[in-house]
Amino acid sequence: MGEIDVSASEYIFKAIRKELGVTKEQIISQSRLRKNCDARGMYAVLMRQLTKHTYQEIGEFIGSKHHATVHHSRTAMLNLLDVSKRHRMQKDAIIKMLPEDLSEPIKRCEHCRQIIHE
Repeated sequence: MGEIDVSASEYIFKAIRKELGVTKEQIISQSRLRKNCDARGMYAVLMRQLTKHTYQEIGEFIGSKHHATVHHSRTAMLNLLDVSKRHRMQKDAIIKMLPEDLSEPIKRCEHCRQIIHE
């Protein structure tokens, strides 16, 4: 298991907190309030899209969540991003707040989801 990039995670936490109006404690809590679930899902989407971390590593960073919980949260948010303009606008706003070197998506294979090194 790799080492967690704390700086990337903190940048993403900070941008989500600013855009969605939640605290880090709310994001890592077990609360099922919609805004907290949306924030966790957005965090999972961005961490997976913009960093090389596995679901297990992301789960450990957000309060010892199981990798399947992170995967479910990410999948639910991806479904929302497909149908909700508001969520897409929020994601775009969050990405604009991130440092430039962090806002480029990691390239992954469509079939096995392995990172593609160029």
